[in-house]
Amino acid sequence: MLTLIGLAVFVMMMVSGVPGGPTTTQVPGAQPAPIPLSMSTITTNNARIGGTFRLTVHTRPQVGVWVLASSNNPSTTIGPWQVDLAPDWFLLQDFAWTSGGDRVDLQFSLPYVQAWVGTEALVKALVHDPNSMEWFWTDSVMHRFSEAPGGGRSICLIRQVSAMAEAPWATLQADALANTLSGVGHSVSVFDDALPADLASFDLILDCRFTLPPNLEEQGRFTDFLQHYGGVFMLCGPTVGSSWGQWRFAFIQQWVNNVLCMGLTLGTSVNQSSAVTGEQVSLSAEPRYLNQLPSVGGMPYRVHDEGGTFGPQGFQPRGWPWIVSPAASGQAPTVYGMLFKPDDIPAVQSQGSLAILFNGAEDALAPSGQNPYAHLIFMSLAAWLDV
Repeated sequence: MLTLIGLAVFVMMMVSGVPGGPTTTQVPGAQPAPIPLSMSTITTNNARIGGTFRLTVHTRPQVGVWVLASSNNPSTTIGPWQVDLAPDWFLLQDFAWTSGGDRVDLQFSLPYVQAWVGTEALVKALVHDPNSMEWFWTDSVMHRFSEAPGGGRSICLIRQVSAMAEAPWATLQADALANTLSGVGHSVSVFDDALPADLASFDLILDCRFTLPPNLEEQGRFTDFLQHYGGVFMLCGPTVGSSWGQWRFAFIQQWVNNVLCMGLTLGTSVNQSSAVTGEQVSLSAEPRYLNQLPSVGGMPYRVHDEGGTFGPQGFQPRGWPWIVSPAASGQAPTVYGMLFKPDDIPAVQSQGSLAILFNGAEDALAPSGQNPYAHLIFMSLAAWLDV
């Protein structure tokens, strides 16, 4: 909590401007019109005790930023504003200047205090342009402190238990992946058929529904999760001969292009993987993914009944190849899975990464005689998604 003197100074700055703060001179015609201050927003990752809490305020250049936090018990008055913070608010970050950039990146080491687990906090930013004298409060973001003992992640895994005629192995495959990830120190919560209502405690969402499409309202919550909590993985397949699988394919296509504006051209495959063997983790995958586990690049991985592709390697305007076919003579490999970093998602500011895989095989998520390294590939993915 601020001292009384500090609070008085803070309110004076908000009402009368920032004393001694940086000022700029705008040269007519020299720069494009700045974005509206009302487009300023916050992105964060999950608040995990013993971990690093990352927070970015996205705004326009040459503005000042304060970041405030409180318990989740709004509201109160700060200066002339009624805000959705509790009266116990405090400055998480004092005045920071964007200078020529358009963001303020912050990170905080959270102590390992088990008493915090389950408690909730709000984070909110105040943005000020000293030239136009505009003020703007971003939306607040609610966080619930979580714990994953042993340095693991807190994972929300969605398994399919309904409409399984085209993928009768869906539930068992998701359970096997949950057991694998739990065995290496992650805290995995399994949910049936749909996103749970409350996602604030998770670092990752692994959507392991093979053919069941998400509800339409889940679209916004997947997007919000990428912005404020962590990374998302989506599986899809088979789609050939599966109405459910085709609806799931359509959901993914609509979400990445109409909501995230990624400009991807997704192809419906007539299961071309059935004619070849030798799919693998691409040696051109995103470097941080390749560094998660020695020799994961080039590791064999079985694809079957995929029902969709990303086309030949290099065809998409953004992202990194992840799972690919062997390259035929003179041709680029076909891409079945891709990795997308936050910078690859243009429509929304994001802290989380995204992975999408087309694979309807009965051993897509867990090792088998035909797919012995599946568990290692997904262990690497879980570590990579949590940027």
